[in-house]
Amino acid sequence: MTFSVCFIERREGGSPSIERVFRAVADELSSQKIDTRFVSVPYGNGILGIFLNLLLFRPPQADILHIAGHVNYLGLTMPRANTVSTIHDLTILDLRSGFRRWLIEKLFFVWPSRRLRYLTAISKATQTRLIQSAGIPEEKVRVIENPLLIASSPKQAFSETDPIVLQVGTAPNKNVERLIEAVSGLPCRLHIVGKLSVHEERRIRELNISLIHDETLDDAGIEKAYRDADIVTLCSTDEGFGLPIIEGQANGALVITSDRSPMKEVAGGGAILVDPEDVDSIKNGISAALSDSEMRTNTIEIGRQNVHRFDRAEIARQYLSLYNEILRNLEGNRSK
Repeated sequence: MTFSVCFIERREGGSPSIERVFRAVADELSSQKIDTRFVSVPYGNGILGIFLNLLLFRPPQADILHIAGHVNYLGLTMPRANTVSTIHDLTILDLRSGFRRWLIEKLFFVWPSRRLRYLTAISKATQTRLIQSAGIPEEKVRVIENPLLIASSPKQAFSETDPIVLQVGTAPNKNVERLIEAVSGLPCRLHIVGKLSVHEERRIRELNISLIHDETLDDAGIEKAYRDADIVTLCSTDEGFGLPIIEGQANGALVITSDRSPMKEVAGGGAILVDPEDVDSIKNGISAALSDSEMRTNTIEIGRQNVHRFDRAEIARQYLSLYNEILRNLEGNRSK
């Protein structure tokens, strides 16, 4: 069955992994002769931008309209019968308070989720938080995880003499300050991808940490960073999913992540789990990774096997199943 899907994106994003997710899905769908296209809203996500997007944005004609994330308020104006909205996380609420938090929660999550018929979440943890926030039934939100976005290129050997610890992302939830404290005094180099605060830069200098720093990397650069890494950390306080976990596993790095949902479920047993709020716990996890070769080998192998769950063809198949369900429901309504 041939049909068209239009993915609707924010005007600009601070986390391009969201856009990469749906381009990977679209590539798989296109290989099955599904017509896919992408369109961005004309304005940003400030209060005025949200108002203008709701007032002025009209999606192009397509059989399926898919709100790809972080402009979920468009569910207030999009057609209910053929629109899908994907919720990546609700961590933005943890960075806001008072009336601003209330308004964001209502605009992005509560009101559109109650109105639309078709919702997906990228993890069970995001699904749980969404249904609690919006007061909607669990069966309304389908969990479809993110696909692996980079090529699998297993590392040949762990560097015993100059191991690299890779941290991708520096948003507040990424917990970079505690990671910096944790690597202090350990025989490793820290590679951070993302903008550092003045305080973080100062602590790195004060602690004499060997640092590789890239504010941004293109796709080729990020793939090389994973290939070069011996350890990948994602000791976040909160995540919607945690792509660096599976990207590290796919490249044969030892992953260290938080003993919290959804990160521990995404890791699938192929990671060292730590308490993200305890610097000593993070330090002990990195120390174990550096010193225990048998544990390291076993954990890396479990990680390699875990990655198969996130094959992009399988994730695209799950979205395709949802799209076909929507089209069947539309056809059934027309025939009544």
